[in-house]
Amino acid sequence: MTLDQYQLCPCGSGKKTKFCCSKDILNDLDRIDQMVKGEQRLAAIEKIDTLLAKYPDHTPVLTRLLTIKAEVQLALKEYANARETSNRLLQVNPDDPSALALPAILDIVEGQSILKAVDDLQSAFAAVGESVTARVYEAVMLVAMSLLKSGLPVAAKGHLQLALALSDAKDERCTSALMQLNHSRQIPLLLREPLDLENPPEDVTWQIEFTAAMQDVFRGRWREGAQKLSEMSNRILDAPAILKNLGVLSAWLGRNDHAVKALRSYAQIRDLPLDSRVHAEALAQLLDPDMQKQMVPVIGVEAEIKDIDPLMEKFLSNSNLRQLPNNDQPESSEPPPRAIFELLDQPMPASGKELTLEQIPRSLATLAVFGKQTNREARIQIQFVEVPGEDNPIEAIQSIGGDALGELQGNPQPISQLPRISAAVFGTLRIPDDAEVDARRDLVNEARRVGLLERWVSMPSPLYDGKSPQEVVKDESDKVPLLAEILVLDLAAQEGNWDLDLNEVRSKLGVAEREAIDADSCDIDRLPVHDFARLDASKLSDEQLLVAYRRSYSVMAVQPLRDMAKEVISRESLNEKIDKIEAYDILSDVATNTDDALMYLEKARKLAKADGESPAQWLIDELEIRLLRGDVEQFTQLMKEIQTRYMKEPGVGPALLQVLSRYGLVTPDGRVMMPGKREAAEAADQQQAEASSGAGVWTPEAGESPAASSSTQAPPEEPKQESKLWVPGMD
Repeated sequence: MTLDQYQLCPCGSGKKTKFCCSKDILNDLDRIDQMVKGEQRLAAIEKIDTLLAKYPDHTPVLTRLLTIKAEVQLALKEYANARETSNRLLQVNPDDPSALALPAILDIVEGQSILKAVDDLQSAFAAVGESVTARVYEAVMLVAMSLLKSGLPVAAKGHLQLALALSDAKDERCTSALMQLNHSRQIPLLLREPLDLENPPEDVTWQIEFTAAMQDVFRGRWREGAQKLSEMSNRILDAPAILKNLGVLSAWLGRNDHAVKALRSYAQIRDLPLDSRVHAEALAQLLDPDMQKQMVPVIGVEAEIKDIDPLMEKFLSNSNLRQLPNNDQPESSEPPPRAIFELLDQPMPASGKELTLEQIPRSLATLAVFGKQTNREARIQIQFVEVPGEDNPIEAIQSIGGDALGELQGNPQPISQLPRISAAVFGTLRIPDDAEVDARRDLVNEARRVGLLERWVSMPSPLYDGKSPQEVVKDESDKVPLLAEILVLDLAAQEGNWDLDLNEVRSKLGVAEREAIDADSCDIDRLPVHDFARLDASKLSDEQLLVAYRRSYSVMAVQPLRDMAKEVISRESLNEKIDKIEAYDILSDVATNTDDALMYLEKARKLAKADGESPAQWLIDELEIRLLRGDVEQFTQLMKEIQTRYMKEPGVGPALLQVLSRYGLVTPDGRVMMPGKREAAEAADQQQAEASSGAGVWTPEAGESPAASSSTQAPPEEPKQESKLWVPGMD
C-alpha cells in the first residue's frame, strides 16, 4: 500500500506528509515500509543507508530515516547500533522530541538506570510543543512499567497518570496497569492513594513564580518544575505548597531521596494541621531509600562438627529442634545438607487445636548440617535474625550440641536483612498444620498485638535516633515521626485484616488517638482515602456514601471499603444506583474470616442467579476458601460441579487453573491434587502473606511490584515450607 501524501507524516509532527519531512522520499519510504512489514529488516537498513548517503544535508529527511533505522535496530535487538543511530539523530536534530525520547527507550532495553531513563524522557518533554508525539508517549508507557518493576510505585503511578491524560483514557494498557497498581495490597495504601498538588495562598508575593513552575508541571516538564520549586524553597522558607509539590514531583521522578527531604521539611511546619504533618512524614518513611532504618540483619556463622553422628542424635532427640524437609534444594555445585533443623523457643505442639499464643513456638534459628567433604570438614551453618535487646541463639545451639560441636569458624556476619517490624517485632510463629485457617489468623493477629504492645514500644529504633517509642514520648522530641510510624502500622493492620486497633498502642504511649471524623464537617471528595476508616458510614448521605465507596474501591482500601460496602448493601435507596452483586463480591474479598466470606459469596451467587448470570465465578472463589479451610469434602464437590457444569463457559478453565496453580495443586503433567492438612495450612499461610505483605513492612527496595510480578517479601507470619531456610546456592 502506497503512503498517502495527504496523511499525517509518520515522523509524528502532526503535519501532512506533503508538507513535512517525508515529502522528498515518499516512494522510498513506501518501499522501506513494505520491507519492514515483510520482516526484511536488514534490507530496509541497507536501503536507509543508501538514502542517508544521498541526502547528507537534508535535516528533515535525515531525521525521518534515522528514526526508522533506530526502530528497526531496536526490533533486531541491535541495541549498540541503535544507540549509535540515536546519537547521530540527536546531532542532526537535537530539538526533536521523538529523537530525544529514543535514549529513554534504549536506557530501558539496555538495562541502564531507570532514573537515567526518566531523565532522558524529561529531556524529550522539555522539547515537546503543542502535542506529544507517538514515540514520546510510548516512552512514557515503557518508563512507567519499568518504574513499576523497579519498586518505585509512586513514580510509576505518576507516569501512568500522565499517559492516561495524554491518551484521553483510551489506552487499555495504561488503564489496566494503573488499576493493577491501585489494587495491589503489596503496596502500602499511602503510596496507592493519589498525591494531590497544592495551590499557593492568594496573598503571597511569589504566586507568579509558583504558577510558572506549575505550568511546566502540567506540560509534563516535571524536572524543570521541580528545579524551580527547589530554588524557591531555598529562598522562601516553610511554604507548605512549595514543599508539598516538590515532594510529589520528586517522587514522580523517582528521586525518592529528594522527595523524603521535601516531605520531612513539610512535616516540620508546626502551623500545619497535625494530620497533614503525620501524613507527610509517613510518606517519607515509606519512600526513604535508606532502608537500614527499617531493617534488621540476618546473621550467618559456621561451626565445625567434631563428631557428626552423636551430633545428629542430640539434634533429633531435642524437643526444641524440629527437622525440616530437605527436598528440592536449588541447584548448586555444593553437596546438599545432610539435614536441616529449626531451633524453636519451645517444643512444637502435637496438634494445633485450641492452642493459646503462649503455646505456639517461635523460630529462633535455622541450622544446616553438612557432612565431611573431600576438601572440607563436617560443619554446621547457623542463621538467625539479630533482634535488638535479645540474646542470639548460638549459645543455646552450642549447649545442645555439647562435645560433638566444635568452635565457631570466624565471627558471625550479616548475610542479608529483613524488615524490622516483621522479623524483630512480630517474629515467626510455627503453628501446627492441623490448626484451622481462622484459628491461625487469630493466633497471628494476637502475636502482632502482643508484639506491638510489649516489644515494639520498648525497642530502640533508628527512626528516632536509637530511642524507643516509650522514650520518645517522655522527652521533648518531635512526636510526628512516631505518630507517622503508628499510622503506617495502623494502615498495615487495616490492609492485612489484622483485627487490631492501633489506638490501643497510641493509648499505651499516651499520644493522640485517631478520632472519628464528622461527615458533615469534611469534604468527602478531598478527604484522603486512608481517613475514610474514621467515618461512620451509617451517617453518610447516599451521595457521600457512593463517593466514599467508589474512592475506596479505586485504591482497594480494605477497611473503608468493607465499611462502605456493608452500608451500601443495607440501603434500599441504592438498589438502582449500585451493583449490589459487586458489593457482596467485594465483601467476600475483604472479609475478616472465612465464615463471613462464604456468607457474602452465597449472597452474591443468589443475586447473580436471580439476574440470569452464571455462578461459576463465585464457585471458584468458594473453592479457594474451602482449600484454605481444609474442607476437603466441600472442595471435592465444588471441583466436580465446576468441571461438569461450567468448564465450557469462557474464562472458567483459566480462572480455575490459576487458583489451583497458585497453591501448587497442579502437577507438571496437568493433574489436580486434592489438598490435605499440610497443603491447606501452607495455602492459608500463603494467602495471609499475600493479603498483608507490604503495608507496614514494605520497602522501596522490595523489587517488582505486583502489577509487574507476583513476588513478595518475607511475611511476618509463618512462610511456606521452602522459604524457611537459606542454604548455599540460594543467594
